[in-house]
Amino acid sequence: NIVHLTTANSQSCAVPESVHLLHCKKLLAQIDYYLKALRSERKSPNTIYIYKHTLYRFAKFINHDDVTPSDVRDYIISLMDAGLKPHSVHVHYRNLKTFFNWLVVDGV
Repeated sequence: NIVHLTTANSQSCAVPESVHLLHCKKLLAQIDYYLKALRSERKSPNTIYIYKHTLYRFAKFINHDDVTPSDVRDYIISLMDAGLKPHSVHVHYRNLKTFFNWLVVDGV
């Protein structure tokens, strides 16, 4: 199920019901904006799905808006501790890096 949130700057974003109660509304809106950008760039549905899964999982892990490098490190360590294979951990890391670089370049 999808829940529509309205962020502080009156943007609407659609997020899975499982993450709508998180305390990271700004991050969720940025993720939604990024996924829309990927769609506008004609990325494959599978690529978008992988980014969506990775970014929502990260948002659920940190559950706040002010992301720090330590948050990313803790998240990566949690993935390793959960038994994810090195390639899967690298996919998460690469997707986070690409997302945060996009935020900087796009000025979000």
